[in-house]
Amino acid sequence: MILSLDDWKSYPSAIVDLNTRNESWIRMASLLKLMGVKNYYFFLALLQPELQGVDPYSPDLTDHQKTLISYEVRYNIWYFFREVVRVPNGNNPLRYGLNRGNLSLYWSFLSGIDYGLIMIRQTGKTLACDALENWLLYIYYRNQDMFLFTKDDKLRKKNISRLKDLRDLLPVYLIPTSKKDVDNLDELSCSQNAVYYRTKAGQPGRQAAESAGRGLTAPYVRIDEGPYIPNAQLSIPAIISITGAARENAENDGTLYGNVYITSAGRLDSTEGKYMYNFLNSGMYWNETLYDCKDKYEARETVITNSGGRCLLYGTFNHRQLSKTDEWLKKRIMLAQDTADGINKDYFNIWVNGSEYGAIPSNLLDIIRKSEIDPLYTEVTTDRYIISWYTDKNNLNDYLNNNDHIISLDSSQAVGRDSNGLVFTNVIDMGVTAVSRVNEASLLRYGEWIATLLIKYPRTTFVIEAKDSARGLIDTIIARLVAAGIDPFKRMYSSIVDNHKDKETEFREISQDLYRRPEHVYIKYKKYIGFNTTGKTRRLLYDTILNDAIRSTGHLIKDKCLSDELRGLIIKKGKVDHMDGAHDDLVIAWLLAHWFIKHTKNLSYYGINTMKCLSGVVTDGASISKEEVEKRKQITVLNDEINSLKQELLVSNGIIDNMRLEKMLAYKVGQANALGDSTLNLDTIMRSIDENKTNKTSLRTQLNNLQNQNLYRRRY
Repeated sequence: MILSLDDWKSYPSAIVDLNTRNESWIRMASLLKLMGVKNYYFFLALLQPELQGVDPYSPDLTDHQKTLISYEVRYNIWYFFREVVRVPNGNNPLRYGLNRGNLSLYWSFLSGIDYGLIMIRQTGKTLACDALENWLLYIYYRNQDMFLFTKDDKLRKKNISRLKDLRDLLPVYLIPTSKKDVDNLDELSCSQNAVYYRTKAGQPGRQAAESAGRGLTAPYVRIDEGPYIPNAQLSIPAIISITGAARENAENDGTLYGNVYITSAGRLDSTEGKYMYNFLNSGMYWNETLYDCKDKYEARETVITNSGGRCLLYGTFNHRQLSKTDEWLKKRIMLAQDTADGINKDYFNIWVNGSEYGAIPSNLLDIIRKSEIDPLYTEVTTDRYIISWYTDKNNLNDYLNNNDHIISLDSSQAVGRDSNGLVFTNVIDMGVTAVSRVNEASLLRYGEWIATLLIKYPRTTFVIEAKDSARGLIDTIIARLVAAGIDPFKRMYSSIVDNHKDKETEFREISQDLYRRPEHVYIKYKKYIGFNTTGKTRRLLYDTILNDAIRSTGHLIKDKCLSDELRGLIIKKGKVDHMDGAHDDLVIAWLLAHWFIKHTKNLSYYGINTMKCLSGVVTDGASISKEEVEKRKQITVLNDEINSLKQELLVSNGIIDNMRLEKMLAYKVGQANALGDSTLNLDTIMRSIDENKTNKTSLRTQLNNLQNQNLYRRRY
């Protein structure tokens, strides 16, 4: 099976079939290439070049050609999907289209990685599983069981019916059939290959739910519509644990295995919905950069490192990511005639919440969701850490070297329970520039990576939540920075710097020249580095700072992981918090950046340009149009320029200079007025300047008189 660039070496005669008539597959290759993926054509593989252009449905096929096709579909799943599968469409079956969603599902399954897939309605997430299961059942598996677990009997029978419809469109010579085959609406079988497809629906009773997977030995399991399965929180863990042995056997035999979770978004105020949401979010968010992994083992390592310790990926795709237009979406929503919650779940992939639970107003939740974009560049480090950048790769270094940023971190013990949530924030507009969420990692290695970022990008300041796990990270970062000739206290937030007037002795010690500073200074004062979390400071983050940050910069969140964590916040016992089993690591990191810039003092000590700091932030920027945000930014710039001109006029005495400055001032005030700033009045400004000039002239005259008197006394 060809998955990676290296896999082509194992199939020296294989070619990239650029002549396929399935145009969606060619378009997908072009899209991945544009996205910067090096391995952008693996799914166009054709193991036997002599099949290029051969129609597997032609009535004129020779027995030899049928044999070649049978071999190709077994050992090249891409050929099966691309050239053989047909989708029911009346009397004119359609070729099977490829999109980012179904491709990510197939690649993950073939790599031995469990996958959770959410795609909006009518874009083919169920069809993706139907096609895969037909291949497994009738072509690939031998002596295996497959299992479908879904919400109710109606959906179970509907799934079976769809599988049969898809199967019946396949060429007869590819499907081994027998009178012994089970072929009903409860299960299917391919007796010649000893493969059985079994199904079960969710159970309302606790005991029945916990026994849902009893007796299973299936290496492949599909969980369908998990948030809507009664007692999913009981059944799914039981199924996962019971099928573990079958998966191990498959791994040892070199056989494909995996669990696939496909669903629409659910309700967070239901037990099943909350369980499924937390389960899926414990995985690593899907990222196309995985296609460039050396092999499936490197891919698995990357996923485990960047997830909650599970070998689980979670992909959510909106209509644009699936090459659907806004007009297409509007028509589907109009035809659906559903409730607002139903539309949000089915067409916007939003996990809805009862109003009594949500911590953020619905209008702001919508703004946060709409801010989500794909990363412009995804970096994978040598330690398999993934960092999503929201600035162009080619301009990344220039951008970071010309703009001050905060690197904020909510650290974990890095043992799979919590994440190391890291966020880059631009201090000018507080927009998110990069996000990383790493779970499994050596704290020493992770600390070295943070230090590398600080060394590489000298205009960054590090802010960390100072809990137990942070101390080891801080030690590592200090050591690396000092070794690189960089002052840690000027690059890492410290309460000594913040309270330098009250901590004069401590501030004086940490301000010593780096090369003369005794080592004990770091040991003595490292405890002051970082944000100390207490009940009071956590309330500050989640009350004052959260509301202010969302209202002003919610439209600049960009990152889907951060967006999901923010939209998942609830009111728990009168306080803002994450749901049980969920995470808020990225939220805390994001809030730390806002706290640091808006609530701490002495920012210039860290090399931050305080004149530009927050200059691009509009108080209610998230709630107003982009045009209005831009207008207010322009007004802010004009106000700064007007204030500078006023200061120049106050000290200017030359007639020509005065005329030039007054003319420029009038022009700038006129620009601000045209943009809607009615607080500026040229006549008022000029009167104020004249009055201040008169007072200064009078004072200067008095000083000159006194000076002349003193000179007269000294002479006589």
